[in-house]
Amino acid sequence: MKKVDAAVVGAGMGGLAAAAVLAAGGRSVLVCEGSGELGGCAGSFRRSGYLFSAGATYGMGFESGGLFGRLYRELGLPLPPLHPQSVIMDVHLPDRTVRYYRQKEAWFREIRRVFPAKAQNIIDFYEEVFGFSFLLEQVAVHRPVLPPRTSGDAARLLRMADLRLLKRAPLLLQTLGRRLHRYGLEGEEAFVHFLNGQLIDSVQTTVDECPVLLAYTALNVFHRGAYYIDGGLSRIALDLAESVRSSGSEVRLRTPITGLRRSADGTGGWELRTRRGELIHARQVVLGNSLHSFHGLLDGEALLGSSGLPSQEAEENRPAWSAFTLYMGGPADKVFPPADAYDQDGASPVLYHQFIRSYGAPLAETNQFLLSISRPGDDLRAPAGHAAITASTHTAPDPWWSLDRAAYERRKQEYVHSMLEGADRAFPGFSTSLEVVLPGTPVTFERYTQRRRGKVGGYIPQGPLDLLRMSSAYSGLPGVYLCGDTVYPGAGTLGSAMSGWIAAERMLR
Repeated sequence: MKKVDAAVVGAGMGGLAAAAVLAAGGRSVLVCEGSGELGGCAGSFRRSGYLFSAGATYGMGFESGGLFGRLYRELGLPLPPLHPQSVIMDVHLPDRTVRYYRQKEAWFREIRRVFPAKAQNIIDFYEEVFGFSFLLEQVAVHRPVLPPRTSGDAARLLRMADLRLLKRAPLLLQTLGRRLHRYGLEGEEAFVHFLNGQLIDSVQTTVDECPVLLAYTALNVFHRGAYYIDGGLSRIALDLAESVRSSGSEVRLRTPITGLRRSADGTGGWELRTRRGELIHARQVVLGNSLHSFHGLLDGEALLGSSGLPSQEAEENRPAWSAFTLYMGGPADKVFPPADAYDQDGASPVLYHQFIRSYGAPLAETNQFLLSISRPGDDLRAPAGHAAITASTHTAPDPWWSLDRAAYERRKQEYVHSMLEGADRAFPGFSTSLEVVLPGTPVTFERYTQRRRGKVGGYIPQGPLDLLRMSSAYSGLPGVYLCGDTVYPGAGTLGSAMSGWIAAERMLR
């Protein structure tokens, strides 16, 4: 039987961050990942000569004071090859294209250009948003547990409660929609859809349900620093895994964990069972494979009931998205956008594009999708002279599982056609230049990421107090901790990594 101080289930960003911090803290660690790739939903895979990112997203948190900057420094890791993006993305609305600049003054100029009727209202709104920028660094420094469970958790929260936050406390009991009403922006259709596009991709919801705290944090993250990482976001996962190994611990791929039970030797530890029947004994366990996938892992309903984790019925009733993705590749001189889709210096193409096709439909099921293109010269992602492209739209997971094979294939091709048609409207001829087009559905995500029903991105927030409903690092079982996108602080690469760091710190105490 393999014996370790800590076993980590899942090599997503949360699990790897937890493992790296634990290993650096002197613990013997074993990471068990069910798939053949690191990084989970922020991982990558190679097909037809291209290295595709699993999701259409970008690198954040590497700026001064940012979460990944701090984590890399604490682990003694050199930063990956980073390319700051002066343009966060181009947002292609039905009647206009918005260039979303990172730098404040450039963004305010763009607001005046694309939203002239309400420009000052929108600028005043963003001044309030940017007034919360200090909170990002506070969270990165203190890494609080929410909801707090111990006196130490409460103390960390109190250390964050400086005068700047106390003055803004009443805002935290509101949704973003209410704040828009305060600025007279609730009826500004194009701007509200622009905001909804940013929120659906970062925190899985729109202005009407999004807590102000989540919304302002997400909007500030975009402006703190957006980076293209050579090799994609999976480079972070590779770095964290190497940190684990260099500390003398182990990361195993294709090692799904099928059972977790209390150790029979009376030591108070835990036994994990792999699909091949191997038993692993660990004093502590990190479950980083999402709350969607926990049921059936814990041996015995009594054990599950004693943990305080949601029942399977409660978990399934809590709304969550999956994704439909397109992985594409082709000659760079043909698939890149036209010349007007370059940054203000004309030096670099805009690598990230969001498409919102209609104001009259929900921002899911191909009406909204995000598309990312590999950087010219990133030979890790594509053959010389070519580009790797990922496009992703939110989709409800359940319908994909109720279809017979023929209906499933029809639906898949309808989504492919719809997304390519949307891209062609902005970039004529885009689809005909592609050499590789590979679709991925929720069924694909379950197969390759081991996430039940292909659910990704965490839960969908529902109202201003939603943060208090989130699961914290504590599972309720002694020695068992939680991390990942279904655990505070939740969605996205940054949130998942922070949840792992938070769990590891509690374990090291």
